[in-house]
Amino acid sequence: MRKESGPSIRAEESEIYKGTRNKEANKEANAKNDIIIEILASMGILSIYPTKGEADDIIAYVSKTEKNHDRVIILSADTDLLQLIDERVYISSPTKKKVYDEAEFIADYKMTPRDYVRFKSITGDTADNIIGVPRVGKITAMKYMSGEKTLTKEQEEIVAKNYSLIDLCHHTKSEEDIWQAEYADYKAQMNKIHPTPDYKQFLKLCNIHGLDNIIKSKSSFHSKFFQGSTMVNIFNLLRARD
Repeated sequence: MRKESGPSIRAEESEIYKGTRNKEANKEANAKNDIIIEILASMGILSIYPTKGEADDIIAYVSKTEKNHDRVIILSADTDLLQLIDERVYISSPTKKKVYDEAEFIADYKMTPRDYVRFKSITGDTADNIIGVPRVGKITAMKYMSGEKTLTKEQEEIVAKNYSLIDLCHHTKSEEDIWQAEYADYKAQMNKIHPTPDYKQFLKLCNIHGLDNIIKSKSSFHSKFFQGSTMVNIFNLLRARD
């Protein structure tokens, strides 16, 4: 959910970006944002909102600027975020049930996290309606990545355009002022006082909004979010591997 209505920076750059998304379904889901934010606050979780960017941009910004911890762990199945992996940023994938550091990523994907941006720029991204190089799948894309095959000028233009949409860490000079303002807003939101976990308020909100499955599993939620955190367990697992 963005703070302002209207197209995002990427949607302004590409008319077809995320054009296949079901707008009515998104509208229905977004109608419940206020409820979700209120419940997250009762769990002690701070919500941050983009203005012209997207959720991925906030995650990228926080992961690269948060210097108070020697590890940053991103819990997500979104493959766009894999590009953020480095010596201190890890991705915990709930679908693959594994934690990716640089070595794990290279072993699985046969490329570095930064190279992954170019790889997706070649193949495209159906989820975001980013159209890749025509008639080029993952196997052929790997040949372009390795230098076994060479892209034509027209193909390179497609890749360059896609790269600007997919890359979460670098932006063109023409966009720099827009992104600096966006990042300044993220920083201001991060500096807000974080909400205090309140288990009684959490249960009250779940009852009000009919979240019966959560109520049935309330002991599990209590142990994970009000007595400890699954994030802490992941962090300890990572430290044990060092």
